[in-house]
Amino acid sequence: RGATVAQLQHAATTIKERLLMRNKTVMAALKLVDEDGSGSLSREEVKAMLNTYYLLKYTDFYTGQRRGDISEEILDTFLEACEMWDEKFFGVATAEAACMDPQQRLLLEVGYEALHASSLGKVQLMSSLTGVFVGIAAMDFGEVIKSTPYANSVYSATGSTLSVASGRISYALGLKGPSATMDTACSSSLVAADTAAATLRRRRCELAVVAGVNMCLLPETFVACCQAHMLSAGGRCRTFDETASGYSRGEGCGAQTFQLLSDKPAYAELRGSALNQDGRSSNLTSPNGRSEERRVGKEC
Repeated sequence: RGATVAQLQHAATTIKERLLMRNKTVMAALKLVDEDGSGSLSREEVKAMLNTYYLLKYTDFYTGQRRGDISEEILDTFLEACEMWDEKFFGVATAEAACMDPQQRLLLEVGYEALHASSLGKVQLMSSLTGVFVGIAAMDFGEVIKSTPYANSVYSATGSTLSVASGRISYALGLKGPSATMDTACSSSLVAADTAAATLRRRRCELAVVAGVNMCLLPETFVACCQAHMLSAGGRCRTFDETASGYSRGEGCGAQTFQLLSDKPAYAELRGSALNQDGRSSNLTSPNGRSEERRVGKEC
């Protein structure tokens, strides 16, 4: 299926605005297509451009041997218009909004949506004993703004600090329960959920919003994951499947509202959760299956 000029321009915008225009070859090619404006490029041609930009040829960086090209699904891993949001709704000044990590913007929107779905508005939430527990690991935005005029802004520190991700939700909505950001890499959101459940059971808050977010703003992390052979050659995770060959990086944000069971209607019930560290395994980033089995069997 061919990509239209509009679709190509969107891909170009993704590269230009979110990845700092670092590859001159691809940018020159995209510029020529934009100026030409005739016909369309095939999906393979678009994929080749993105492959060139990301340096993602799935090459073994130690031996130089190719492992195959990245899947075209890289085109579908990015959120559209992540920079577009209503800062005035949350009382954020325009100058501050420009220095905010898109992850913080998404968390504000999606976190409020989760609370609103529980029939809670700004008035009810203000000064409530509501906790905020956020799972987040990506820190790309701090690197992004280093080469921009925003680097020396009074808002740059809070705009790119992970600990502020949860605190900003509490501040914007006036929530007075515990507020914490969890960074345990891929398990960050799960740890946030487990912590929220434990906090609720200890009666330290009456309500909790649990959220997770991830944005891929720089190509270096992709390259590092390629070096470590972590990424799936097919572009999909295939978790627990024998065909799994790695994981696939992507973007997204999700949030849920937690509270202790009562006579109020609920979408789902969290019947148990468990948390541990695997200890020793084959290497730092590899799981220890037996450790996880014992923890799940004991707690769940």
